[in-house]
Amino acid sequence: MFLDNGWGTNKTFENATPDSHFVHDSLLKADFVINQEKSQWLPVQLIEWIGILWDSIYFCIRIPSRRINDCISLLIESVLGNTVKVSARLLARCAGKIVSIKPVLGNVVRLMTRLMYIFIETRTSWERFFMVEPDNPCLQEIKFWLNQSGKYNVRYMSGYTPTETLIYSDASNIAAGAYVVNCKDSVFRSAWSTDEKVKCSTFGELRATNLALHCYGYLLKGKTV
Repeated sequence: MFLDNGWGTNKTFENATPDSHFVHDSLLKADFVINQEKSQWLPVQLIEWIGILWDSIYFCIRIPSRRINDCISLLIESVLGNTVKVSARLLARCAGKIVSIKPVLGNVVRLMTRLMYIFIETRTSWERFFMVEPDNPCLQEIKFWLNQSGKYNVRYMSGYTPTETLIYSDASNIAAGAYVVNCKDSVFRSAWSTDEKVKCSTFGELRATNLALHCYGYLLKGKTV
């Protein structure tokens, strides 16, 4: 039987210390063997746990620098070390490294690894090599993370602001529309150009929202959208 990945908090160092002693003594009395190297019994305000830095001073979480550097090194290997082709195994390692930082960077991780996973799922074996052209969308995702993986490496756990207004949009292959809730006369509509008509519905809806923000953004100043 194994017990791991557990921690506790209290308001002050003085209150947290007896809590730590209680857990430590209880495990010993129950005849558990404690891995002292992986345990932190002295209360601290900055700790690495499950690969994430938890900071109770600024109430935020971050990815440790060594993990960021490891991710960047692997991305460089996949982009610069294989200028013509990249293996499914290496691509899967890259995607896995990126997904592991999702707790801090958020949903952009899922959005900007979709094409990588599409490529991975077409493999016939883990040693299969994919041809990587300069304009390959999968390569563009890797380059995106090469530039972004060390940026915005913080997520604050406090200061949440509830949404104050919403923007709804919809699109067809001919035109699109959007409107801003709680903003009078903020209905937007637009017909698509020839190039825009052939794009997917997801593009149309996002494009409609983007155009609506450009048109009515001044009404949303200081609000959470």
